[in-house]
Amino acid sequence: MRIGLNLLHMHDGIGGVWNYVENLVSALGHLDKQNTYIVFVSRQSQCLVPDQKNFQKVLIRINPLKAGHRILFENTILHYYGWKYRLDCFHWFANMLSPFLIIPGLVTIYDLLPLRNPGSYSRIKHLYLKIVLNITAKKAKSILPISNTTGLDIIQILKPKTDKLYVLPIIINDTFKPSQKGEIKKFKNRYKLPDNFWLYVANFYPHKNHIRLINAYSDLKKQGGNPWPLVLRGDSGPDTGTTKALIKAEVKKLNLDKDVIYLPRLAYHELPLLYSGASALIFPSLFEGCGIPVIEAMACGCPVAASDIKVVKEFAEEAAFFFNGKSIGNICDAMAKLQSSTRLREKLTNKGISRSRFFTGERVVEKLLSAYKGSVS
Repeated sequence: MRIGLNLLHMHDGIGGVWNYVENLVSALGHLDKQNTYIVFVSRQSQCLVPDQKNFQKVLIRINPLKAGHRILFENTILHYYGWKYRLDCFHWFANMLSPFLIIPGLVTIYDLLPLRNPGSYSRIKHLYLKIVLNITAKKAKSILPISNTTGLDIIQILKPKTDKLYVLPIIINDTFKPSQKGEIKKFKNRYKLPDNFWLYVANFYPHKNHIRLINAYSDLKKQGGNPWPLVLRGDSGPDTGTTKALIKAEVKKLNLDKDVIYLPRLAYHELPLLYSGASALIFPSLFEGCGIPVIEAMACGCPVAASDIKVVKEFAEEAAFFFNGKSIGNICDAMAKLQSSTRLREKLTNKGISRSRFFTGERVVEKLLSAYKGSVS
């Protein structure tokens, strides 16, 4: 088959989506030598194309940050490219398909946040995304949610025409494993991190629930819990700058400036060192398509306390300590229990490493190849 991959929306500021797509495309390059892949990329995403004979890169001079220009291109000229390269099917990775697509289309859907939590968007953007998601559900030959939870949302809310849903979870590559102590020490010295610290890896969106976390941390400190410093690793941009400003204001109001550390953007190869160096991951997010940092942390031997939302429970199973993310008291109690119990942290570490081994490239690529075949049959 000749399979098109549309990576024009990709840029390194989109957080976990970048990791998800990078690992999936890399696994395709490693495991599938038979099909031919035509990959449409911008300068920002061209690094994602595997250096394999059956992968052909088509560089489009378009800025993925200018969504209007990209969407116009995808709905016009990209269709010509699909015909020119004689594609059998076309995989889109940005929650949407063009309504004008003639080639059998597959779409990766990460979550239905615009429909589950419309308040996160402006009224115009919410209306646009609602229309696009409904068109996509009717247009797609196969839909590729990244979790069973998202798959169920798609069936219940979008009512797609196709019954071909293939759940493709995150792939955890071999670099995510417990790091050597010497390397962890160098990493901590480089970023001036303390010996013990809480870690939260999440961009600064409202549903990531930083404000409740900051208040829970403050309560723990008031109770004499002597909490480890809290390290926040997340990007801010046009959609997140306001939320980050609110978080910083809350930190200042609660006199936690010396307790909260903001890490700059890290290179991808540094993430395993960050997780390995953390004493525990706290993950209070209220909505996720997957919860990638939870799986990455577990793979690196970092114990996890997480919000008890369905999708995180789906992926972590018994390998995380769960709490109600809407309750500041519950978050505080979870942090207190995890910090005070070495035995609990060791138990979660062992279970987490074992659970993370489920997310292999072989499992996911096998399903994806079935989806490609199914879309043209």
